[in-house]
Amino acid sequence: MPNFETRIMSNRTKKYIVLGTFIVGVGGYFIFKLWAANFLPQKYTIGTIVSVYAPAKGGRRADYIFYIHGEEHFGSYAIGSIGDTPHKKNDRYFVRYPEGYPFESIMLFDKPVPTHIKVAPPEGWKKLPE
Repeated sequence: MPNFETRIMSNRTKKYIVLGTFIVGVGGYFIFKLWAANFLPQKYTIGTIVSVYAPAKGGRRADYIFYIHGEEHFGSYAIGSIGDTPHKKNDRYFVRYPEGYPFESIMLFDKPVPTHIKVAPPEGWKKLPE
C-alpha cells in the first residue's frame, strides 16, 4: 500500500499545474485579442469621451461610451502622446470594434468625427466614413 506522501501530489507538481494553467489562460486571452482585431470584420461607430485621467503608473487614459443598436457600451484606451491637441470630455472620435465583440473596441484618437456627421447608424459603418 502506498504511503501518504506518494498518494498526495507534491507541492512542486501543484505549482507547475497552477503556473501552466495561468500561462495557458493568459496566452488564450492574447490570442483571442489578436484574432478579434485582425481576423474578424471590423465596424466603426462614434464614441464620446466621458473622462480623461492619469493613472498612478503614468500615461493618460480616456474612458468613452458608444452605442450599437441602441445599447450603450463602454471602453477605455491609453491616449499616450497621440496628436498635439489635448483630448477632453465630450470629444467625439471614431471607434473601431470587431463585429459581435464591442468589448474589444479601440477609440481612434487620430480620427475625430467631422462636425457634419451627427449620429452613427445603429449597426455602425462597415468602412470609416469620410
